[in-house]
Amino acid sequence: MQLESKKWSFITHYVDVECSKTLNKARIKGFMLKKICYFSLNKTKHEIMRPFVIQIKSQYCRKLVYRLTIDAEESESIYLIRLLRKISGMISLGLNLPYCYRFDQNQVKKTFQTLYYFNRLRKLSLNMQHCKKVNCSSIFALSKAVQRLPSLSKIGFNWSNCQRLKDEAFFYIYKTLAFRKNIISLALVFQMTRNLNNNCLHMISNGLREFRDLQFLILNFGCCKDVNDDGIIRIVSTVKTFKILKSFYLSLYALKSITDNSILELANCVKKLKELVYLEIDLSQCKSLNDISINLLWMSIGTLTLLKGICISVWGIKNLTLESFHIMCQQIDNMPYLDSLGLVLRNSIIESGVLLTLGQIISRLALIELSMNCYDCVNIMEGDIFLFIKSVSTISTLKTLRLYIRGCKNVTNDSFKVIKRQLKKSLKLQSFLVE
Repeated sequence: MQLESKKWSFITHYVDVECSKTLNKARIKGFMLKKICYFSLNKTKHEIMRPFVIQIKSQYCRKLVYRLTIDAEESESIYLIRLLRKISGMISLGLNLPYCYRFDQNQVKKTFQTLYYFNRLRKLSLNMQHCKKVNCSSIFALSKAVQRLPSLSKIGFNWSNCQRLKDEAFFYIYKTLAFRKNIISLALVFQMTRNLNNNCLHMISNGLREFRDLQFLILNFGCCKDVNDDGIIRIVSTVKTFKILKSFYLSLYALKSITDNSILELANCVKKLKELVYLEIDLSQCKSLNDISINLLWMSIGTLTLLKGICISVWGIKNLTLESFHIMCQQIDNMPYLDSLGLVLRNSIIESGVLLTLGQIISRLALIELSMNCYDCVNIMEGDIFLFIKSVSTISTLKTLRLYIRGCKNVTNDSFKVIKRQLKKSLKLQSFLVE
């Protein structure tokens, strides 16, 4: 999951331009009035920056900057902790701390404890992926801090590949969720977290049950080898109680132990989420699945009348048949209000007839964004790609197009050039990628 640091990176240039010993304070003050700020404390920036940032924040940031993202991947914790203590008036805070090379376990804990003072905080994004210093003690400190933030309504935690997390840590995460009943947006990313198992998912599910106003939900359990049907069914059965959920992302990437039972429960869940506007589900490399559950999932998606955006990934599921792709086309044809569509079908048995049918259906939609991944679909010929592009070229509303066709039969570098030329000629795209 991409956290907040990416969104605000467009103003990072001021770090080099403005941070110097002769800095004009009036210029800083004027800049800070933008109310959105991104700071990098990485060692790669000027050494002068670290102490000077603290001085800037102490004088101006507390009143003038409302939102802040801090990239501190390689910074020393002392600078980060000092900075956090100076800016406790934030309403939105993002901490990007992957790997935490210069942090020890105690310093990670102290960093979390500084969140106690952010009484006005409404949104907290925390990226700790690959950090080997996060343990039960630091999660406990984070849990205590979050429980003391009365206005917090949006939480994003990325614990990907944090190998020191154990059952006790997940219990503290459960306590954090159970205490925060006013959450409207939640992101929990546990991809490749070795110790995540069904018991952990049960605890997380119990915490989620307390939410009544949840509108945006991201759950990522990809590559967690100890997770199977029991844990996924428990989570999904809780999600279906969120009656006003508008956006839902679920990644079960490479969960080889899950079977059709999980997807059948997921299909039942999706059918109950009548207010859903955006849906993204990643079932890639779930090799125990077959077309029965995938077909029912598509049929459930087809019942969502408010759906505007959808992205479904089924690549690497070798038990799918052509019937699944025909049902996919039928259900997409029943979604006239779609403005965003993403399909990841790479390495599948999708054939030319299905692709042409899909192109005709898509041409009738008022799509703004389209992403198609057909990598290594050997049953698709170069001519089929050109006919699909011809259909897509009639969508006057299309602004963003991403098409991945490498590995399809007879597709060459010259094919890419012709496709790009055709797209530029027929569509006014703001962004497009063909590879």
